[in-house]
Amino acid sequence: MAVPSLPPSIGSLGYKPTRVLSNGLFGARWAVEQDDSPKSATADIVTADTEYKRQLWENAAKTKDWVTTSNVATVIECGLLEDGDLFQIADLSPDALPLADALPPSTASEATIIKVFLDILSGLSVMHKSELAHGMICPRCIYMEGDRYKLAELWWAHNADGKPLASNLSYFFPANPPPFALSYIAPEVLLGETPRRSSDVYSFGAVLYLMASGRAPREIDARGQRPDRKTLEKEVPKLAELRPDLSPMLTGTIDQMLHIVEYKRPATPALEAFEMTYSGRAVPD
Repeated sequence: MAVPSLPPSIGSLGYKPTRVLSNGLFGARWAVEQDDSPKSATADIVTADTEYKRQLWENAAKTKDWVTTSNVATVIECGLLEDGDLFQIADLSPDALPLADALPPSTASEATIIKVFLDILSGLSVMHKSELAHGMICPRCIYMEGDRYKLAELWWAHNADGKPLASNLSYFFPANPPPFALSYIAPEVLLGETPRRSSDVYSFGAVLYLMASGRAPREIDARGQRPDRKTLEKEVPKLAELRPDLSPMLTGTIDQMLHIVEYKRPATPALEAFEMTYSGRAVPD
């Protein structure tokens, strides 16, 4: 595949591309850096060949300055290149690895699961307190950056009322969810409702369930049709039965996050009780 060419710098902040990366969701992703800063970031170049991509870019752009936390890869700058492509610079290290690529071949240890739980909960709590839902938590939207984990890919962000930040995105999502995230999207969203903070909790729980058991709670074939309500309402195997070595508090919390009924899932403030209990144990083996 031909590597796209870029101007010497991107945007008004003087970020210069240094190398092309392979983990962009919608096209080329570049490592970028500023001359006067030792910290590098990533720049997504989105070819606006569909209105869906344009709306996703606009939606993510509206999160700029909304959320400020070290556990969310926030948007630094976004704009238009001379050739018509869209760019977005995010506070994400070029060496950060998607959780989908960092997972062990079988199952993760309890300490690693807790580490991911605490890091991502920290960022998600800030988003939710800012009346913002991530909208697409899955193993490709969580990154391992050094010794911590970060929420990234804010393309599908919604406000607390379940409305996308770019209003026209509602014509495309959730009617057309990305195939790579299907097994982690909350049942109500797959059935047509818009993402809310409660669906974030489900998706986050589904990622933790995957880490603990080696499989998503509801495996959905990305090549087939989306499942019907009856299929989505089938009970998920209890995590304690699959991983009896894990602490009951951990497995019980994850199982509750996956409750089919939205209001019976714990909200992020309730999950902070888990944080208080386990913060001293979150050191990977």
